[in-house]
Amino acid sequence: MSVPEAFSGIRMLFDWDEKPIGGWEYANGDKSKIIKSVAKKEQESRKRDVHQQSRYDQDTEEESGGGGSIGYECEYEIINWCQVNPYGDNHYLDSDVYLECRFTEESPESNGPRPNGGGYSLPSNGDGPNPPQTDEACYDPHPTIPGMVVPCVPLREDDSNLKVEVDQSFKNYPKLVCILEKLKVDEFIKKLATFNQTSQTGRNVILKVGPVPRRPGDLGPRNAETDDSLGPYHIQITLNQDLLDRSSLSLARTILHEMIHAELFVAVFHGGGSPIDGNFNSNFERYVEKYIGSTVKQHNYMAENMVSDMAEVLQGIHSNLGKINFLSNQDVKKEFPLGNIPFDFYKAMAWKGLKSTDKWKYHLPERGLMEKYQDLADDYLTKDCKK
Repeated sequence: MSVPEAFSGIRMLFDWDEKPIGGWEYANGDKSKIIKSVAKKEQESRKRDVHQQSRYDQDTEEESGGGGSIGYECEYEIINWCQVNPYGDNHYLDSDVYLECRFTEESPESNGPRPNGGGYSLPSNGDGPNPPQTDEACYDPHPTIPGMVVPCVPLREDDSNLKVEVDQSFKNYPKLVCILEKLKVDEFIKKLATFNQTSQTGRNVILKVGPVPRRPGDLGPRNAETDDSLGPYHIQITLNQDLLDRSSLSLARTILHEMIHAELFVAVFHGGGSPIDGNFNSNFERYVEKYIGSTVKQHNYMAENMVSDMAEVLQGIHSNLGKINFLSNQDVKKEFPLGNIPFDFYKAMAWKGLKSTDKWKYHLPERGLMEKYQDLADDYLTKDCKK
C-alpha cells in the first residue's frame, strides 16, 4: 500500500462495517506517526422522509513505531437519497458520504505493545503496523468513501461475489420478477449471487430496466448492458426497456448472461477467485493476455468456459417458462417428435450474445445446428412464466 514519494498527509484504514481502525501520517512519502482512536462516541442514527443519516466511530489503539502518535476522533455521515413512494418501497437513488476527523498528537510511549481495542488489528511485519509486502497484504478501496481502503475479505467456497439489489424499475414488470424467481432457485445462480440486497447490506450490483444506448459498431439494439464505470461496488445491469417483449427463456438468458459479466468484473477486481470457476485467476489470465477490451475478454472467456453451465440453467428452468406450450407447437413437434428437447438446444440459446467470439466464428463445428435451434427458439418459445 505504497504512496507517492513526495506524499505528505494522512491515510486511514476502515473495516467492512465502515468504521475507522487506524492509519498513518506521512511526511515526504515516509510514515511519521501512527493514527489511533482515543475516544468512543455515542452512535447516532436518524431517519427522514427523503434520506437516512448514520454516524459511526471505532475505539482502537495501536502501538507507536517510535515517532509518536496521533489520536483521532472520526465521524462520518452517510446520506442515502431516495425517491419517496407513499404506496410502496422507496426507490434508492444514490449515496453521499461526508467524513470529518479531529487529530491530536501524543508523545511516544515506552511500555510494551498493547492489544487493539474493538477486536481489529493492523497488519504488521514486526516493526510496527506497516503492511507486510507479501501476497497476504491485501486492501480494497472503501465501498463508499473515496480515497480510503479496507482490508480484503478472503473468498470462501460458499461465498457469492454478487450481492444484488433488485431496482423498482425491474419490479414494475411482473414477468421479469417471475423469471428472476425461477432463476434464483438454480444451484449455479445460488453460487453466483444473493438477492434482495440494499446499499445498507452491502449490495454491489443493481438490476434494473431502462434505456440501453447503442455503442459504436453495434449492428442493432442491445438486449442489456452491464456497466462497471462506477466501480465494483456499484455495478449496474440494465435490461433494455424496448426489448422486453421476448420469450421468457430468452429474457432469462439475458439476465444470466449479464450476471456473469458482473461476476467477472468483481472477481477480476478483487483477485480472490470466483465460486463459478475453481481456477478462475489463471484461467482468465489467458484472455487478458490475448484480447483487448473488457467485453471482448469476458465474452471469449464465457464462450470457452460458461456455455454448458448457462445451458444447464436454461434447461433446468424451462419447465416453468412455457416448455409444454413450446412443445405443443406443430413445427416444434416436427423437430422434436419424441418431445425431448436436446441439450444442444439450450447451448444454442447460451451462444446468443457470444457470436463475436473466436470460438463461435472459427472453432465451432456445430455452429450450423446452433443457428437452426436459435431460429426455432426465436420463432416459437413462449412468454409464459408459471407463478
